[in-house]
Amino acid sequence: MRLLTFVSKKRGAAPRVGVMLGLDRLMELRDPDMLSVIRSGRPGLAKIRKALKGYKGKGIALSSVRVLAPIPRPAKNVFCVGWNYLEHFEEGAKARPHVTELPSHPTFFTKAPTAVNGPYDRIPLHPGVTAKVDWEVELGVVIGKCGANIKEADAMKYVFGYTVINDVSAREVQRRHGQQWFKGKSLDGHCPMGPWIVTADTVKDWWDLRVVTRVIVPAPANVALPSGPAVFLDTLPVLSRNGHMEGRAEDASRPFFNKVVIGYSINMVGAPHTYFALPDEECAFKLDGQTHKAFSARVRIWPEHAKQTREGRNNVKVNFEVHVDGKIRAQSGLMDAASEPRTLAVDNLSGAKELKLVTRFETPEAQPYVFAIWEEAKVHGGK
Repeated sequence: MRLLTFVSKKRGAAPRVGVMLGLDRLMELRDPDMLSVIRSGRPGLAKIRKALKGYKGKGIALSSVRVLAPIPRPAKNVFCVGWNYLEHFEEGAKARPHVTELPSHPTFFTKAPTAVNGPYDRIPLHPGVTAKVDWEVELGVVIGKCGANIKEADAMKYVFGYTVINDVSAREVQRRHGQQWFKGKSLDGHCPMGPWIVTADTVKDWWDLRVVTRVIVPAPANVALPSGPAVFLDTLPVLSRNGHMEGRAEDASRPFFNKVVIGYSINMVGAPHTYFALPDEECAFKLDGQTHKAFSARVRIWPEHAKQTREGRNNVKVNFEVHVDGKIRAQSGLMDAASEPRTLAVDNLSGAKELKLVTRFETPEAQPYVFAIWEEAKVHGGK
């Protein structure tokens, strides 16, 4: 099950708790908040399943509400494990010359409850406090019952479910206080969470979840970054809807409980946006057919991969496609990391209902972490 906290878009409305019925509708629960649902444990979840089974209504449209962090204000700090994989430790080596070897015991830090932010809310940049805001996607583990000094063999019995957290950091603040990370990790709004909690019984292979950070850079550069990431776990393919950019399941013909698909809220109408696409990703946008008259973007592969291409270590080729109402209206042709940027444009969108950006990788299985970039992507009023 996917449990979420939401609020009506009316001013002054109180947060409510719900459970997703499918991809785009939810059923409201009677529990006062998510912490109450978690504390109810297995009996509480059994009641929700029973209510779902007997539910005859249409539910509430997800697009009609604002989705909050599933736990908007945790009872305690969010506990985090630092340097929990080798590549990240090596990546940050230059920034911390005082620590050259991976510690033999885990490094812990926390994020304050006031840092928690909604999955689609803006991330505050805190100008004057930090100029080095960074982001890292993390799997959030929601603990369901009390315990201390728990044996490793029993640990998973205490897990209620999973969510996704964006561990936003103020890097220079993090390193400024004698290597005490707390302040640099706990600025207000620097812990986006959600959009929901996926209950532990739904996730078969929790150790094999794919978690991805996607950065969408709006223009001008001083506009706050969109928050995220958002996790979608379901037995149906997750495609884009209502202006949200969402990933696609690798295999939609079977349940993909071990796949985590990331999504962000993005509006491409107005200021141009840049986003990084993963292999065979689709990103669709609804058009009104009237004011949305043209589309343009510049496409390329992340330039850091160019050296790998010259050395023969990166042979990925990508074709960027622009689909309008199911038909290809523009495409780049195969490009590699050494290719010069190319411009794609569609001049006549009159009457169109959907614009879809498709990024096709020739060898995605061999190079899963190569980024294809759509730069300055914009829907506009035409010439």
